[in-house]
Amino acid sequence: MATGVTVPREDTIAEAQEALRQLRDGDGVLVRSMTLVTRDGEQERHVNVRLPLEASSLLLQVLGHLATGTPVAVLPRHAVLTTQEAADLLNVSRPFLIGLLKAGTLAHHMAGRHRRVRLNDLLEYKRRRDAESRRALDELAVEAQKLGLGY
Repeated sequence: MATGVTVPREDTIAEAQEALRQLRDGDGVLVRSMTLVTRDGEQERHVNVRLPLEASSLLLQVLGHLATGTPVAVLPRHAVLTTQEAADLLNVSRPFLIGLLKAGTLAHHMAGRHRRVRLNDLLEYKRRRDAESRRALDELAVEAQKLGLGY
């Protein structure tokens, strides 16, 4: 991916779990300031930082994923993805994704002979797909209730 994927090791998972515990106060509110330790060779430097709320929220999300062993990638919304990267983000096969592109269901552009998908377009498609799935499930639940199936 454009910025790489971090696949957490066992020690990273434990560190992320501890960091999550420390970043939340008793009311579950994110701590907005922290001390970061940077290293340049053998030299450590302590820097007090106040994070914007959005950065604090993003940090908590990343740590949450790392704490469960889930690989993480941070991408800007304007990132351009290969078809394999886009398929991976949707959790579908690359051939299925290519079918969506060919059908015009998902916007893309060509970079030479290669298809590329903008992350914004991919997220919009995912939002629409998820909304359609929720509507379909809601309709099924209503039908199940009408038929007395106990759902």
